[in-house]
Amino acid sequence: MNQKIHPIPENLAAAAHIKRTDYQRTYAESVEDPDRLWACIGHRIDWIEEFSVVKDASYAEGGFRIRWLSDGKLDVERGDRVTIYLPMIPEMAIARPLSAASGSGPRR
Repeated sequence: MNQKIHPIPENLAAAAHIKRTDYQRTYAESVEDPDRLWACIGHRIDWIEEFSVVKDASYAEGGFRIRWLSDGKLDVERGDRVTIYLPMIPEMAIARPLSAASGSGPRR
């Protein structure tokens, strides 16, 4: 992995939606207690039926799964298409699991 660090121009850093201290705090929370962080993020959304399980994961061979907020219900029917049009920003990391939790997923 390349360890070269490129400085961020001050004008770009000043215009950023997430400041370095906010990012570092959120990252630390994600490492210390990911379930609590994702529960807080999940509560930003209006649910038809509120989720009670934040993460359902199994790393067993033949039964591997990772599901986030899987028992909640949004107003999207299973199989509906969801379009997420975002650049690679932190919100994308939130939108994808929530879309999957709704029963919608990528089309192949």
